[in-house]
Formats: sequence, C-alpha cells, structure tokens
Amino acid sequence: MGTTAAARFTDAFDGTFPSDAAGNSVLVGLDVLRGLVAGIDDFVARPQPRWRHHDSVGPALIGSSAWLNDHQLLAAVKDLAGACLVISKMKRGSDTTATLRRLAKLNEQTPGIPLGAFDELRELAPVEQGRPVVVGPYGPVPGIGRVATFRTLGFRKTAERTSPPLVHAKLALLGHLLQWQVDAPGDIEAIAFQPIRLWVSSANFTTGSRRSIEFGYLVAMCPNAPAHAALVYRTDGGGVTWHRTDPGHTMPYGYTGAPSYLAADGTHVVQTVLDDPTKWWTSRDGGASYRQDTELRGLPAKPSDQDGQAVSVAGPGLYLCHDDAAVYRSTDGLTWTRLPISIPNR
Repeated sequence: MGTTAAARFTDAFDGTFPSDAAGNSVLVGLDVLRGLVAGIDDFVARPQPRWRHHDSVGPALIGSSAWLNDHQLLAAVKDLAGACLVISKMKRGSDTTATLRRLAKLNEQTPGIPLGAFDELRELAPVEQGRPVVVGPYGPVPGIGRVATFRTLGFRKTAERTSPPLVHAKLALLGHLLQWQVDAPGDIEAIAFQPIRLWVSSANFTTGSRRSIEFGYLVAMCPNAPAHAALVYRTDGGGVTWHRTDPGHTMPYGYTGAPSYLAADGTHVVQTVLDDPTKWWTSRDGGASYRQDTELRGLPAKPSDQDGQAVSVAGPGLYLCHDDAAVYRSTDGLTWTRLPISIPNR
C-alpha cells in the first residue's frame, strides 16, 4: 500500500540577484512573492533616502494579478495609506467564497485610493449602491471619491464560459500618495500618486504561487532621476484641474521650495536654489523637460524675495526683481535691466 506525499520542488532553483538600485533585487525559484511583501515593508520604513518625499501622506500601491489570496500580502497592503489591486472575476463556489468575503471585509477596513490622484480618473465618479451617480447641481464634485482597495475586472467563469480571458499581468507599483495646497483661487488641495518602485513577476498574488518556480523583481521608476526630484504640475483650466508634467523628473527638488514664473513666451522659469548664487531651471516645451539655464541675462546672483517669490509679474510685459543694491526690470522675463538704487542715510 503506497503513500501520497505533497509534490514539492527543492530549493536548487532559488537565487537572488542585484537589480538596478540599492534595495531592489531579482528573485527566482520558490517563494518569490516574499520579494513583493518585503519591498512593501521596506518602502513603508523608508530606508532609502531616494524614496522619501516631503509632500507624502503615506505609501500607496496599485497593481494587478489574476488571483489574490496570500495572507502576508494582504496584511502588508492593509497598512498602506492607499491601494487598489485589480484581479480577475472569480468563479462563484465554495472554494472562492471565503476569499471573496475576506476581500469585501478588507474593502470596508481600508481607504482604497482617491480618484483625484490620477488625471485619467478625475472626471469620473464611483457608483453609489451599485448604480451610477446622478449628476446635478447638488451632486458630487468630479474627482471626489475613492476606488476600492480590491476590485474585479473581466468575465466570470461559468459552465458556458469555460476559458474566459484573465487579468493576467502580475504587477505592483509602489509610490507616494502626495497632498499639498495649491496657491490658486479657492486655495485648492491637490492630490497625486507618485510612482517609485515597480514589481514585475510571473507569480500570482496567491499562497500557492510560493510553491512554484517563478521570478520576480523590483526596479526603480526613473532610475536616473535625482535623489530628490520636484513634482511639476500644470493647469490648463484656470487652476481648477491640474496634470503632471516633467515625466522624466528632470527638475531637481529644492529644499526651500521652488518659486517660479512664466516668461512672456511661455517659458517656465523655476528658482531651485535660493542661496548665492541662485540657480534657475527652465522649460521651453510646456513642462515636458527642464534644464539649468544660464541664458537668463541680467538677473542678480542673490535676489531678495517677497512672500517666497523672487520675481514678481506686475502686469503684461512687466517683470520685477530686486536685491539690496538694485531693482531689475524685464519686459519678457528672460532679459533683465539693472536699475541701481540709492537709499539715503537717515
């Protein structure tokens, strides 16, 4: 009489290799899902200076997998400030009921992720009690609301539909949920998601995947960006709506802020360093990229600021700046004329 033992691979295929940056790695073999869980835990603890952001209200994650039931991963996601994981619709049955109930309960316990954090979702509204929101003068403001932490997409397996297409990509994008005040009419509070680390894997987000030979790795988003990069937002709607620019993070982050102005030709001029000498970065392509500019002729090395702004746009064709010895005037914001001043002794 024979015995039946659980089939199991040995650890002969296991390996861990360095990836593109410190803290990231490539895993192959058994239990590669531990790399994602560890990556989330590390990101929450923020051991790498390049992962920090001064406007972050907490770590967030968006991702997808065909199936999801791993307890360790669910526990890690529960501690995030925001998350949304999309999975394939599960076949209804005794083997999936417990998982669906747990995900539904976690949806009640977790915040999900704000619609306003994503440009593509800001004009949408979530359903209310399973029905579309009624649009009217007293209805919800576009972009207000949240997407649930766990969502399903696609087609449920049935007796007639035995092989439906799946949400088969196993991806997880870690980043910051950012929140800040926009100096615009109405004192708008802006929110956004900034991606930092990407997990790519062959392993589903399930406990069973830990027994299979898989691969998984973490890579940095924009690995060539500065350790601290500024986030640049542009409005084409009078300050009501905003969208991210500078996708390559070419604008360096300034610890003392980044006052800026628009020149007459549309060039975005940003003061990244306030000390002597001041550094100016400009974008001449609508915010798509920035570079340090040495062509701003006539600006002082250390301008004085008023209310955090070194350059004042007094009106069309009139830009003003000053230091302790002179006033600087420009008609286009790019070429400046120095006007010395003399303060009489009292």
